[in-house]
Amino acid sequence: MVPDRRSELLSFCRSLPFVTEDIKWGNDLIFSVGGKMFAGFAKDGTEPTFGCKVPEEDFAALTSVNGIVPAAYAARFHWINIEKPDVLPDGAAIALLRGSYELVKGALPKKMQRALGTNGSGGEPTAKKKKPAKKAKAAAPTGSKKKKAAKKSSAKTKSKAASSRKVAAKTKRASSTARGRAKNAPAKQRGKSGKK
Repeated sequence: MVPDRRSELLSFCRSLPFVTEDIKWGNDLIFSVGGKMFAGFAKDGTEPTFGCKVPEEDFAALTSVNGIVPAAYAARFHWINIEKPDVLPDGAAIALLRGSYELVKGALPKKMQRALGTNGSGGEPTAKKKKPAKKAKAAAPTGSKKKKAAKKSSAKTKSKAASSRKVAAKTKRASSTARGRAKNAPAKQRGKSGKK
């Protein structure tokens, strides 16, 4: 009966929408949604032991049960390991796996959720929302209006170029004046003492 329960849990994980499975770290069968893990089993195991994510508020209560322990390296993310599956009542293992799947999928970025075609809860595709109609652009100027707009634009550009040239010239004069003052300054001010 035990191997049947394991295959039931694996089948359940495989049946969830948008789930991928792969082998990580050489011996762990991992199920993910959107590239994020939600359940892990021993690759070659025969026991229905597994690890999954649980809500933060349930973590302490679940890990206080004999046979359910904080997952190594992942307890800070509220992952648990079910080491003794007998401690779970019928249907509880599947409920934990479904809850883990929903937690992880719900935490995916909205962009990823849209790419998966989900609304963040359940595996239902999202209904396509109608985009609001774009505002009509102002009519493009015609004839003489175009010419006036072009003249204004050209005048602004010329004005900006002239003002930047003036600033550059002032800066150049200021720096050359400062260099001249430094050359003509007494040796004491330049940091040199008159003594040899």
